[in-house]
Amino acid sequence: GTNTVTNAQIQFSLNGIVTETKTFSSLNLASSAEATANFASISLSEGSSYNFSFTILQTNGGIDARASNNSKSITTQIPVSTSLPLFEQFTNIPSGKPAGWQITNPDGLTTWNKAPSLQAMYLNFYDYADQQGSPDLLITPVLDLTTAAVASLNFDYAYAQYQGGSTDGLRVLVSSACNFNASPVVIFNKSGSALATSTSTSSSFTPTSSQWATSIISLNQFLGQKVQIAFEGINGYGNNLYLDNVLVTNAAFTGFTLNGLVKPSPVSCNSTVAPVISVTNLGNATITSFTANVYVNNQLTVQKFSGIQLTVGSTANFTLSTANFQSGINSFSIAVKNPNGITSAVASTDSLHTSLVINSVADKIPLRENFDDNFVDRWSTINPQSGLVWHTSVTNTSKLNSMVFPAFGDTNLGQQAWLVSPVLDFSKSQTASVNFESSYAYNVNGIETLQVYSSSDCGVTFDSLLFNTSGELLSNTDSNSAWIPSDDTQWTKNHISLNNLAGKENVRLAFVATNGNGNNLYVDNIEFFMDDVNPHPTIESQYSVYGGAGSPVKVTFNLPERELVRMQIYDLMGHVVADNLLPDTLNQTYTIDFPQESRGLYVVRVQTASSIGATKVLMGF
Repeated sequence: GTNTVTNAQIQFSLNGIVTETKTFSSLNLASSAEATANFASISLSEGSSYNFSFTILQTNGGIDARASNNSKSITTQIPVSTSLPLFEQFTNIPSGKPAGWQITNPDGLTTWNKAPSLQAMYLNFYDYADQQGSPDLLITPVLDLTTAAVASLNFDYAYAQYQGGSTDGLRVLVSSACNFNASPVVIFNKSGSALATSTSTSSSFTPTSSQWATSIISLNQFLGQKVQIAFEGINGYGNNLYLDNVLVTNAAFTGFTLNGLVKPSPVSCNSTVAPVISVTNLGNATITSFTANVYVNNQLTVQKFSGIQLTVGSTANFTLSTANFQSGINSFSIAVKNPNGITSAVASTDSLHTSLVINSVADKIPLRENFDDNFVDRWSTINPQSGLVWHTSVTNTSKLNSMVFPAFGDTNLGQQAWLVSPVLDFSKSQTASVNFESSYAYNVNGIETLQVYSSSDCGVTFDSLLFNTSGELLSNTDSNSAWIPSDDTQWTKNHISLNNLAGKENVRLAFVATNGNGNNLYVDNIEFFMDDVNPHPTIESQYSVYGGAGSPVKVTFNLPERELVRMQIYDLMGHVVADNLLPDTLNQTYTIDFPQESRGLYVVRVQTASSIGATKVLMGF
């Protein structure tokens, strides 16, 4: 209004029943000013919804001049409180959510629900085409941290991107006001590939036991408060997101998990190396010490780490004492124990057993491997988990032997088979590339992933991912039967640039297949080039001379083995104008450049170990 309001009578109703009518006599409200009016406290029951309604009955002792805005109401739910620790495994939730938990579904569409085939909650982003970007919240009861000295949150999650790069997200929010619209604190925020716990897929994702990740987050910043925690899924119309094993505790505990062996890799050439392991703190106290029992070919050494600072939820690498491995296959086992000098209180993966190969056989590029001869001394095959490996197989094609990873019927999901090259010398190359052929049939029951990694330290670490394809993007066809290619057209030619490895000496490539119990995966004709041309010239004879008359003259070779080649150029008078020895020739393409003043008809004579030939060409035009 335009006049000062000195008093007002306001009626408060709860669920439609008048609870209090009160006159506020000292407001002194100028035009457009505000004041807060407090009513008496009331008692409410946890887990119930209430409608609060307020109506202005009088202003300055009379009827308010604008009755249209004299009433306001709001409906609110009083969250349930629970005692700590809270451990929710989502095993018995017939209503679609645990008792005392809340679900917020702003768009009224797909939201958090019990996973159809797992004891877990999930968001079906795979079928959630509408309202991309819409959030859905799964909210815990109220958690009392007012007297806690320590507090933490643990949870497991699983997610696979939809092929092509979906961006579904998961945030974990904490509110001390029971209101997640009022600037909650974000303590976890991942989406897309950062959220993924498995390889991407084009089918609806249901995780296996190995496709989960665990997160632990300290809640010490909220000590002295009552809080709620919300798991907020954000729709990207990608693939399903799963949540399980939510633990909120106010008891101190120590625990960790051994994530894996960082180095050496499954195949390397160094027999003496200091292994590096990755450890994550799954307790809610900083780890300052632990013990590692290391077994190399069943020989035990004990190493103690002290004076470290592995904070809650963090991951760090630790270097062990130098170990001596033998040539060939080795066993390596490790158990990490006694964080801060006490037995771990968390049921965590604190040990691993793996196999690794020491192979120092060296070769150089150019190089061709078709797996038709005795390649086993040069190329290494191993499964670090002692499962199925790459092996040779004869297909119904012209390729004779090919390498196959027999994934069809293999239920050891997530295991990896490695096929690793010899140590390759790239030092004489300014550019480089590799071509290889693959054959795979997509099976709706599971998908395989093929990755190619490179190493520049003889295989101690494979730190560069060069190729990564799976499922339908990898396949040549569909088949729910064990796949064997029956025609040369059922192979895909793949090209990888290796220019970042040019000039280096201790290069290795690893072809890594990850099992999804889908179908058999084949690889053949791995060929290294000292150039980066795609597609590379293809010839059937041992060499071909072509070009001239307006284009450069080129000579492309396709020899069965590397050899010394002599290439001479004659003019029509029979004079030798060029005489070159080309060492280690296999598949290279050489360009012959002549200055314009030397243009004319020439003869290119090529001499290999098994043939001599001459070709007339026009050069210099």
